[in-house]
Amino acid sequence: MTDSEHLSTSVTLFVRARPAFGAEEYKREVMERIAELERGGRLERFDVRTWEKAVRDAGPLERCESLRSVFRRLEEFERWADRNGVSVDGVFRRREVHSAITDERYAVVSLPTLCLVAYEGGELRGVYPHSDGSDTRTVFDFLDALQRDR
Repeated sequence: MTDSEHLSTSVTLFVRARPAFGAEEYKREVMERIAELERGGRLERFDVRTWEKAVRDAGPLERCESLRSVFRRLEEFERWADRNGVSVDGVFRRREVHSAITDERYAVVSLPTLCLVAYEGGELRGVYPHSDGSDTRTVFDFLDALQRDR
């Protein structure tokens, strides 16, 4: 599937809430490009949502609505990837965390600094970044295609 097939009327940009060393300029540049595309009529609208660096699969906060919302989104992104023959596994990495102090072990899902999700008519059309096994399609790849093809 090409990026031009993923062009949409709206995007949601998920951004890590806490400053990330070396990534703040990247965040600013992406947000400015999206705003420019919206002003130029290439996007109907865009939303920005924040998330943390990682979320725990299960634990004391698993019933918290904000955490459940993140996992619903991740499931939606994975279903989209499966339907389109691509992968978001490298973007949303599952790993185990171990505390030497408390000897606790638990699973977490690492969330990317930026993740752009494209919708057309309310239907999910793309998750960036993603990989087809040999090539990774980035947030900038989507924005470049949107600017070029719309």
